[in-house]
Amino acid sequence: KRSLDALFNSPAAMSRVDARSFGHSYQEISANDPIAATKQWIDHQSVDSGNTALKYAYSVSDRWTVSNATIAEEAYADIWNEISKLYDYGFQLEKTTTSRCGGGEDVAENAIVSTMFVTKAYSTYSASEFKRFAITVNAALKQLTGGKIFLEPFHPEYVGKAGAKHENRRSPFPTIQICYHFGARSRSSRG
Repeated sequence: KRSLDALFNSPAAMSRVDARSFGHSYQEISANDPIAATKQWIDHQSVDSGNTALKYAYSVSDRWTVSNATIAEEAYADIWNEISKLYDYGFQLEKTTTSRCGGGEDVAENAIVSTMFVTKAYSTYSASEFKRFAITVNAALKQLTGGKIFLEPFHPEYVGKAGAKHENRRSPFPTIQICYHFGARSRSSRG
């Protein structure tokens, strides 16, 4: 009986509302407003000073996207659209910041701007599928940008390496933070 209780009371076996609650009130707003639920989760997680999973949360501002994708192809189209927008935004911001400094010193060195990409229906019950999705996008980004743009994935059922704090990456919805790193040089711009 205990082994069955452990199996059926695991995070993967919980209902949609229960899996997103984590003992908090996310379920009250999650069905209607995934951005509000995710912001609430970030605020709660950021209180924990030992949480390195959200180390770039300060860089989000108002750049949020909710994808209605239900299959991988739709999710790929949506995330690449957001990556393109963030690249354009970051490139212009970096260019403007550098030109204000006279081109000499780079005040944007090691700064990060980002977008939160939240999926309501894609891969909500499969952390491993969502992780594979993020890995394939991140691999392409490494090749295309040399690390200038990278991803930080979060999922309601996230399970990382042994000994890691899994709950730090357990968001109310499958979420990817798309980060643009100022000052990082892409391979194509290196001599």
